[in-house]
Amino acid sequence: MRLIIRRGLAAFIDYSFIILYALLLFGIATLVGLADAALPPLAGQLLGMLSLTIPAVTCFVLWEKGPYRATPGKRVMGLVVVSNDPGKHTADVIRRNILKFLPWEIAHTGLHWLFYYNRMGADIPLWVMVVLIVPQLIVFVYLLSILLDKKGRSLYDRWSDTRVMYKANLL
Repeated sequence: MRLIIRRGLAAFIDYSFIILYALLLFGIATLVGLADAALPPLAGQLLGMLSLTIPAVTCFVLWEKGPYRATPGKRVMGLVVVSNDPGKHTADVIRRNILKFLPWEIAHTGLHWLFYYNRMGADIPLWVMVVLIVPQLIVFVYLLSILLDKKGRSLYDRWSDTRVMYKANLL
C-alpha cells in the first residue's frame, strides 16, 4: 500500500479520535449550560484552544515523540514519524504538530467571529471570510505537497525536519 494512502487512512483514524473527544466536550458543555452561552469571540477562542486544540496537539506530540513515534492511526497503518536529526526529535515533533494544526486553529478563529457577527445581526466582514478561507488553502497546499513530493512529505514535515515512513523502510 502506498505511503500516501497509509497516511490518509491514519489521518482518518486519528481525526476520528478528535471528533469523539469534541463530541464528549460538547456533551459536557451542554450538561453545564455552556453550549448555549454566547461567549465573546476571544473568550470562545480561548476556551476552544484550552479545551480542544491544546489537548489534541499535546496528544499528537506525546504519541509521535513516544516509544512508538506514531499516533494511533499511524500505528495501525504501520507508520512512524522520524526526525532527520534524532537529537532534535521532540522539538521537531512539536513544531510539526503546531504547523499541522495551525489551519485548524485559524478556522476556529473565523468561526468564532462568524457566529459573533451572526448573533449581532451584522454583516459578516470580508476579513472574517478571508480567515475562513485561508486555512482551507493551507490544508490544500499541505495535501498537494504530500502528493507532489517524491517521498510523500508535507510542507509541515519539511519545515519541521521530519518525515513519515512505513516501518518496513526502517529495516
